[in-house]
Amino acid sequence: MKAAAIRPFLTAVPLLCLLTGISDGGQYSKLWGRDGELWDPAGRLPDFSHAGYHSGEKPLPRPAVRASVRDFGAVGDGRSDDTPAFEKAIASVNDGALLVPAGRYVITRVLYLRKSNFVLRGEGSGKSILIFPKSLVEVLGKRPGTGEHDNWSWTGGFLWVEGRESNPALADLAADAPRGSRVLRLSSTRGLAPGQQVRLMMDDPDGTLGRHIHAGRLDAHPSLKNRRLVRFPAKIESIRGDSVTLSRPLRLDARVGWKARLNAVRPGIEEVGIEGLGLHFPPQRYAGHYHEKGANALWIDGAWNSWVRDLVIRNCDNGILLERTAFCTVDQVRLGADPARERPGSKGLHSGTHSGHHGLQHRGGDDCLFSRFNIDTRFHHDLTVENATGTVFMRGSGVDLCFDHHTHIPYENLFTEIDLGAGTRPWLSNGSRDPESGARETFWNLRSRKPVHTLLTRKGLWPEMNLVGVETTLKPAFKPGGPWIETIPPRELDPPNLYQAQLARRLGEKAAR
Repeated sequence: MKAAAIRPFLTAVPLLCLLTGISDGGQYSKLWGRDGELWDPAGRLPDFSHAGYHSGEKPLPRPAVRASVRDFGAVGDGRSDDTPAFEKAIASVNDGALLVPAGRYVITRVLYLRKSNFVLRGEGSGKSILIFPKSLVEVLGKRPGTGEHDNWSWTGGFLWVEGRESNPALADLAADAPRGSRVLRLSSTRGLAPGQQVRLMMDDPDGTLGRHIHAGRLDAHPSLKNRRLVRFPAKIESIRGDSVTLSRPLRLDARVGWKARLNAVRPGIEEVGIEGLGLHFPPQRYAGHYHEKGANALWIDGAWNSWVRDLVIRNCDNGILLERTAFCTVDQVRLGADPARERPGSKGLHSGTHSGHHGLQHRGGDDCLFSRFNIDTRFHHDLTVENATGTVFMRGSGVDLCFDHHTHIPYENLFTEIDLGAGTRPWLSNGSRDPESGARETFWNLRSRKPVHTLLTRKGLWPEMNLVGVETTLKPAFKPGGPWIETIPPRELDPPNLYQAQLARRLGEKAAR
């Protein structure tokens, strides 16, 4: 039910419910309310509803099958090298799906997917299995720029999706606009059109933008000064005179002094899907942190409006790595490891048993959705955001999940309806640039066996963190600029999933489903 449809509060009992945050179905947050009636686009709770394939406005497609890898000689017997057949099949298919029938296919080289409108489709993650007996070091050699380490610790994959986005200049910002606004006054609107996809770009010449991304509480790392820190994506909804109205509220202030300008978007690759596959590596013992040889499953770099669906990944160094992606969806993914794979860690940050480096990572991108995931082992970093905004992780679980904020200003990301498992390390993060996180990281409906008892990380508090409906021993807190903690029991929180509630409010219940 939308806010406009809420019935008037005519009695003392409903009024009391409003004041105490108790709704008909449970307790609701003072940041959202029952149906979003308390939400403020300029407030501390961001709008996460644009995450995922086509901003959540379209279901994942299912393009027609154009060919099968068996047509090109793939055997799928678990012994024959099917790499040449896969390469020929991938090259032959355009604008449709390449079928991988049930079987076990040995792949000994990287499979590059560098064209739009292409789907690699198996018959199910338990039926169509790709076996990778080698590492990326064995196939590609040492990754450039790793110094003394011959590793592929956070890039590359045996399924390698790659494109390069371009951003021609359109217009400069002519007047400042506040966070939460959708209207921008420009130097010119010539050549612009409603429905056009754009990016608001902003640089940081004097460090003030970096501090603004941290809600005015912290400075960004000195290495980020004079760099482009903002590439906010939106569509032009309407044009009037020298002003445009965007399809979504600004995440940050837009200021002329930050060299703010609109640029067009030309995705390098889009409408790529990978689905219905098992991706298996040998159950060799994990080499350890920063010594990963590249048992990496999936690397997606520069893609827009693409998806991953129904994958099972076993014994990997890295599971799914998204880089410089926008509006992509990863749905129904399970990551696991054999006991022989697991390696005891060292003391401190990397203590405990691990089987890989990154489980699910989003780096340098915008508005991607990870949903219905299970991580049945421990990575050094289970769920990672690095220089990412608008990322949503939802309806997932793990044995002992950590929300890795890998520095370089991740901000306004959401973790909702998640079972942490043991709950011993939710804020465990690592990276090379302090502070760990920008503003308004939001955690909504988190369950765990061990209640969260601290917000402290090794580098301090995250600015304007929102913690709502979490198993915790923390006390309620409502500090401007500091943490917002509502100690609502997760099973009583209404709505239980913030992303779905925001999407339903924006699109309507029927469209959101």
